[in-house]
Amino acid sequence: MAIVLVSALQVGIAAHVDEDVDSRKRAWLEAFEESGTVVGACKSTGMPRSTAYLWRTKDEAFLLAWHDIEEATTERMEREAYRRGVEGVQRDVYHMGRVVGAERQYSDVLLIFMLKARRPERYRDNVKVEQDIKVTTSDALVSDPELAKEARGLLRRAASAGGDVAGRAGGRDQ
Repeated sequence: MAIVLVSALQVGIAAHVDEDVDSRKRAWLEAFEESGTVVGACKSTGMPRSTAYLWRTKDEAFLLAWHDIEEATTERMEREAYRRGVEGVQRDVYHMGRVVGAERQYSDVLLIFMLKARRPERYRDNVKVEQDIKVTTSDALVSDPELAKEARGLLRRAASAGGDVAGRAGGRDQ
């Protein structure tokens, strides 16, 4: 009878601990949704980042909720970037410390980033790399006579195929 009582007591403590952890996880996820950042959620809940990352690796439901919140906050950021880049933001115009009007300002940088994200094939930064390689060989560098002969033959074929090959084995590849 005492063994059953101890086991029930242990189960009760474990259940209480699980409820506390679950409520801390819910509080953290709510703070994450509100702030949009891990640091902000941890600061808001007084929890170390390592705990949140540990929960993410150990609890699949927590991981899925984390990903859903990241997706939702990313979509909010995209909406705000669109608003600032395409629709613009109304700003007051001041003269001598007084508001004398308003103007709509747009963010070219946000617009550029959104175009690069949506149409990378058209708006990505294109980099063209050209390289001019000249291949030379020397019997002194190739100690195996058979390899040296093979290298000279390869260089000869490359030159006859239109390749710009310099220093063909010191002219001894005939």
